[in-house]
Amino acid sequence: MSDIFYFTRFDKATGRVLEVGQTMHTLEMRTAEVGVVREEAPPNTYRAGDAWVPIPPQPSPAHRFDWTAHVWVDDTPAVSVEDLKTARAHAVDADFSKASAALLDGYPQAERLTWPTQQAEAMAWHADAQAATPFLDGLALHRGISPETMRAKTLAAVQAFQQASQYLVGTRQRLQDQLAQATTAEAVAAVSWPSDPP
Repeated sequence: MSDIFYFTRFDKATGRVLEVGQTMHTLEMRTAEVGVVREEAPPNTYRAGDAWVPIPPQPSPAHRFDWTAHVWVDDTPAVSVEDLKTARAHAVDADFSKASAALLDGYPQAERLTWPTQQAEAMAWHADAQAATPFLDGLALHRGISPETMRAKTLAAVQAFQQASQYLVGTRQRLQDQLAQATTAEAVAAVSWPSDPP
């Protein structure tokens, strides 16, 4: 009765294990490319000369083992500074849009459509107390307040909105300028929407 024994086939050029198994038959002859030994290769090893060499642990899922150099290589795709700048610019725009939307929160679209008229009349009244404000006067009538109170409320709202808009638009433009001037990944990473607006 023939004995059962382990064998290992390996790539002679790289030492990479190709097959580990058991057989009762005579091992096939070695070839120029494939070597065979009558033993089981230990797990996670490669063949170097007459010895099995342990493969170091994989540093990260992004690493692959280079069988020629016998080292782990980081296969994470390189990201250019321009790609980082584009991604960060989109993030800045998204933060700007989110902050801008907060200014409009609670106002229905139909009311927002009247804002240019309200703003024009409020600013005209601010410049000249005798300026006509027919739309604001109509709002005051239906709101149940005096035209003077309506004009003052509208002017205050317009000025507050302008101040907030100046901050948002100016901040976005400043960050976009910083991204345009950034030349390193670190400089790009430093560009971000302020967490605490004034």
